[in-house]
Amino acid sequence: MSNITETDQPTDRLLRDIRAAAGQVGDLMNEVITLQEGIRSGVVDAPKESEKRLAELRKWLSRAYELENQYDVRTRGRAGGGAELDLAGARASIGRRLDRLRAARGEGGLFGQSD
Repeated sequence: MSNITETDQPTDRLLRDIRAAAGQVGDLMNEVITLQEGIRSGVVDAPKESEKRLAELRKWLSRAYELENQYDVRTRGRAGGGAELDLAGARASIGRRLDRLRAARGEGGLFGQSD
């Protein structure tokens, strides 16, 4: 039995970090939009502040992409996404099943029925 709770799982922490980064990006985007309006209105310090916010926005976007990639790596293959299909294995499994059906048919027909 593990003492790790569901909220302690690495994927849960990653999702929490992704949500926090997304919130930060959204807030910064709103600030940049406000500063752009200030630039259009002729506010003196708006261009300088806008540059600072854009640099911060780039940093957070980079972090968000990094977190998203980490999440993709951790969850790859869980729901069939990203997993390689084993076509040869599938063919072999289907072949074995067909062989069993043919053998059953030869022993009195499929499900006990004859031709």
